[in-house]
Amino acid sequence: MVISLLEDLFQQGLLKKAAKSNELAAKSLQQADYFLGEAKDLVALKKERMAVIALYNAMFHCTRALLYRDGIKERSHYAVARYLEYEYVKKKIIDRKYMLVLDILRDYRHESLYSLVTIDMDTDLKEYIESCRLFRGIVAAIIE
Repeated sequence: MVISLLEDLFQQGLLKKAAKSNELAAKSLQQADYFLGEAKDLVALKKERMAVIALYNAMFHCTRALLYRDGIKERSHYAVARYLEYEYVKKKIIDRKYMLVLDILRDYRHESLYSLVTIDMDTDLKEYIESCRLFRGIVAAIIE
């Protein structure tokens, strides 16, 4: 029997069923707003490494809002993106481009936090900020 990646993530405990909570979903969106504001400020200050961390946190809290809504607890940031692909992208509720942005920012965040060398930020973070802003609006519409 072949199991799907999503089923495998649940079996590994990287995703777990939990109580659904619209209240926690709304709070997670508030956190997304906070981190998005911080990312904008950090970009303006030309602090790209810290901006990437804040921007990823904004995207992550948007995704987490959907998980709270659906009653899912995450143990892996990778698993969150895969869950959203199965439950939202495949059903054409969310455009795949937002999962690509999430994955790219997750990689940048990882490099920013754990690399022992200076990261060359060869990307325009303002574009990612705009993607995050749009994604946040989509998520807000879904959880309302």
